[in-house]
Amino acid sequence: MPTDTLAIDFGTSNSAAAVAAEDRVRRLPIEQGAETLPTAVFFPADSGAMQIGAAATESPILRDQGRYLRAPGNTVDWPHATTPVCQHPDC
Repeated sequence: MPTDTLAIDFGTSNSAAAVAAEDRVRRLPIEQGAETLPTAVFFPADSGAMQIGAAATESPILRDQGRYLRAPGNTVDWPHATTPVCQHPDC
């Protein structure tokens, strides 16, 4: 019996996923209308839900308070892996 294979590319700028099945590779839509996802994570300061992908990259632009992490694979085992976002009083 053949086995399907899931492949995930956790890239520095973007991440993608694909399935190999029946001698065919099919890329998976992992974000609304896209086959790639910005490799980013945002942790809101108010303990709200973690955001990933495009939603995470928009949070600092919207001046949301929290921690933004772009290219998390580059910071594995780095003691200060996240960067505070928007500490300006107008945020």
